[in-house]
Amino acid sequence: MKKWMNKYKEFSNFVENHYKIFFVIILALAIFLNVFKIGRIPSGLNNDEVGSTYDAYCIANYGVDRFQNEFPVYFINYGDGQNALYTYLIAILIKIFGYYNSTIIRIPMLIVSVIEVIVAFLLVNKFRSKKESLLFMLLVAISPWHIMKSRWGLESYLFSPFQLFSIYALVSAALSERKRIFKFIISGFLFRNNFIYLCNFIYSTSNITFSNVDIFY
Repeated sequence: MKKWMNKYKEFSNFVENHYKIFFVIILALAIFLNVFKIGRIPSGLNNDEVGSTYDAYCIANYGVDRFQNEFPVYFINYGDGQNALYTYLIAILIKIFGYYNSTIIRIPMLIVSVIEVIVAFLLVNKFRSKKESLLFMLLVAISPWHIMKSRWGLESYLFSPFQLFSIYALVSAALSERKRIFKFIISGFLFRNNFIYLCNFIYSTSNITFSNVDIFY
């Protein structure tokens, strides 16, 4: 037992002293798991992916959504509403590349998900050791939930990474000795956006569920 404990301590110290190498390895693993055949897995497109892409195409080429609204801050989509950020991200890519496919549609979510893995490490490292932060980073990178959501171009999947970014900004501001006010402002801005996003999502869902109730007229 003592022999195994000594080996664990040696390995633990090795990871702690060479954490940058393990960080790069885990990040490369996360990128591979997210990028590999992203245009084909999952196959086809989700209904909301199709709707947001159509609006993004209209925005990129004509400056209006499919209902002729100029640069809306909240899209109608199929009538249930859709937050605007992801659609505008797709529109930027369509404008850059001049076309769209399933890969381009999912690139914004891919980038945000990779950043989420990095921020997961940084957040835990505020309180725990490097090796524990790397372990958490690895668990996020190989989580089926994280891998799957990084492969859908859906605006609702932006909520979890931006919530993590908000928490990291708040923790950084609370622990920082420099530029605390600036960091608190960033944290407040991120939390505010997440709150508005959640309210819009809940309202849209309620509007569908209780569409026949007079209070929504």
